[in-house]
Amino acid sequence: MNNFFGKQIFERQKAVVIDFGSSFIKCGFAGEGIPQAFLPTNLIDLQTGEQLEITSKNNTSQKKIQIWKRTLFKRFYSIFFEILNVNPKNRRVVFCENILLPNFIKETIIEILFEKFHVVSLLSVPSPVLTLVPFKKHVGLVIDLGHLESTVVPVYQEIPLYSKIEYCSLGFDSVVKNLRSVVLNELKETNKEVYPIAEKLPEKIWNQIAVKTCFVLERNAIILKKENKEKKKKEFIADINYPCLDKEGNDTSITISGKARSNAAEILFNGDSQNDFEGIPFRILECLMSCNSDITVALSQNLILTGGTSMVPGCRLRLENELNWLLENDPHFTKLKGLQGKLIFQNHPFFNNYLSWIGGSVFGYLEIMNEKFVSLQTFTEMGLKSIPNWSHFKIEEEN
Repeated sequence: MNNFFGKQIFERQKAVVIDFGSSFIKCGFAGEGIPQAFLPTNLIDLQTGEQLEITSKNNTSQKKIQIWKRTLFKRFYSIFFEILNVNPKNRRVVFCENILLPNFIKETIIEILFEKFHVVSLLSVPSPVLTLVPFKKHVGLVIDLGHLESTVVPVYQEIPLYSKIEYCSLGFDSVVKNLRSVVLNELKETNKEVYPIAEKLPEKIWNQIAVKTCFVLERNAIILKKENKEKKKKEFIADINYPCLDKEGNDTSITISGKARSNAAEILFNGDSQNDFEGIPFRILECLMSCNSDITVALSQNLILTGGTSMVPGCRLRLENELNWLLENDPHFTKLKGLQGKLIFQNHPFFNNYLSWIGGSVFGYLEIMNEKFVSLQTFTEMGLKSIPNWSHFKIEEEN
């Protein structure tokens, strides 16, 4: 009996770890190897019906801030009381901070956790720093392929080098839109009966279709596809019939061609010429080239791929192909040519979409990290609106 109650007391003291992604929220307890729950971010203001997206591009009007406050409060309430079944007043919280999270959203989250839920203490750590933790690395190039955007962040001695960050508005959302466009154009010509059904499918369904059918070809396979097209040979990638319902509720299917399946993710590597975006491989090398030559080799040997979009089959291998091709053929990267064939992507046993959460789980469990937590008492007495940047160990009182 004593052991049982002793275990319960220990469990209650575990820190809560929360990672807000643009597509999913990961939440759970420190010291565990996998989040307790993956929740669709899906932040919708119940009063206006407006959907909010966690991106670097957000409106900071007072009205918008109030919408964020009430929406985030409801989401945190759900996480604490409905998902994790804990009292936040007895808990420390580790918040995995998106590197491009607007300050007003960060301040709103901190205000809600301290003033509404009265958490014991809070630790906010940049996600790229946490991503290195499972690898026991202090230096690395974190390539985060998210749902709405992608970032390349060099981290040195556990400090993100903010001035060297590379960013592009390419993510899985771009893949989904590309797939939808190609499939609808094909159906318009080949199956006009199914076209209206496919056109009215919600974004959620198109997202599921992309997850289940899309993949990335190697660079050599892309060249082979072009040769076959020139020779008018048959496509060597199979079509897939994705089941759905027609207007009358009867079973039907949408044909997802091999061309659509393999081409949808090409935008990640080739970029978006219409919006003047280079592909992700170009951004990776741009980031390496902007860094001090003293750390370039260390970064290039510790490439860490994270984010849900990086889990598209074939993504990592294609990235390696494209990076080495650019190093060999693009004169813009002559300075980095010595890295050709020497880039190293780190392996790990986890899924890419919750690597930063794992880092937060470790940080929340280590006693040595206690000095970096900001307590509710300190936050209240000093009248803080936010908490110090990750690189600051202590809060210095004003004279």
